[in-house]
Amino acid sequence: MSLRSSCLMVGAVRLGQLTNDLIHLLGSGRPSATAKKLAALRACGDKTALRLTTTYVDAA
Repeated sequence: MSLRSSCLMVGAVRLGQLTNDLIHLLGSGRPSATAKKLAALRACGDKTALRLTTTYVDAA
């Protein structure tokens, strides 16, 4: 299963969009744009993981 598909399955639409953008940039030959998108993807991934953990994982 791809990261893009997994994002959409859990409702992380923005993370899925960033993943799709990164996939397209990887083949574009634009390393600086790719690096910026990767940084944005990581930040969004961190926020998404925190949100999923605090919303859906039982601490007990």
